[in-house]
Amino acid sequence: MNVTTLKQQLEAAQQEITKLQQAIEKAEAENDVWPKEKDKCYFINSYGEIDFEHFSSKNSIDVARIAIGNCYKTKEEAEQSVKKMKVMAELKRLADKSWKEAGAEIDWSDENTSKYFVRFDMEYDSVLVNNNYYIKSINDIYFHSDERAKEAIDKIGEERLKSVFKQN
Repeated sequence: MNVTTLKQQLEAAQQEITKLQQAIEKAEAENDVWPKEKDKCYFINSYGEIDFEHFSSKNSIDVARIAIGNCYKTKEEAEQSVKKMKVMAELKRLADKSWKEAGAEIDWSDENTSKYFVRFDMEYDSVLVNNNYYIKSINDIYFHSDERAKEAIDKIGEERLKSVFKQN
């Protein structure tokens, strides 16, 4: 065999090795699903407490927990989720109260009435109130007024709100 033929065969072999390495990486990524059978999974029980079980795909409760995002690798992750749920529930109650006390309901078809929500400014590390008229975001909780949203920040506490915003 001449050198040119050997170089061509080497190049073809290197290309095949690259394809095989990519196939291995893809297969490993597809199999890198958590949790696997018998993995320890933390979850939030009906009392808001952290509990754990060893995962079984045959257990419909385990499967249901995964489906709603109530399955955590660590106890700390689950505890953070509980803190977030509590803050979000409190924020929602205060927002609902703001609309009720104003004698109004949120109306997304009304593009002339502002809706107020709590935001976190990463650059300045501060919690603030913002507003919009007709754009509804999936996780925002809307208040009737700027004042009520600011009162909610004071009541819940800026540090508690920051800890929730910084989770994501």
